[in-house]
Amino acid sequence: SSDLPSQVGNKTECALLGFILDLKRDYQDVRNEIPEETLFKVYTFNSVRKSMSTVLKNSDGGYRMFSKGASEIVLKKCYKILSADGEAKVFRPRDRDDMVKRVIEPTARSEE
Repeated sequence: SSDLPSQVGNKTECALLGFILDLKRDYQDVRNEIPEETLFKVYTFNSVRKSMSTVLKNSDGGYRMFSKGASEIVLKKCYKILSADGEAKVFRPRDRDDMVKRVIEPTARSEE
């Protein structure tokens, strides 16, 4: 028996659940804070976009979009990224290129 949390299912979904835990949050608490009926817009997955997105309206009148999908597609949409301490930092094209080289490509090769 392990003390590590375990998720079963799609690798992306499991990674997102793990990310919630890394942020010291509880999935059900997040769902309770943001009920489905309050979502501003949901873009379901399709093969052209290779991603899906959910848009929330912020209390300040702005919007925040959460996306998941093919890493090369999602990364092109990013202009900020969360640091290890949860702080939003600027995500420049050279940062994206570095991430592709150091993380995405090695991961893709290991899954072949």
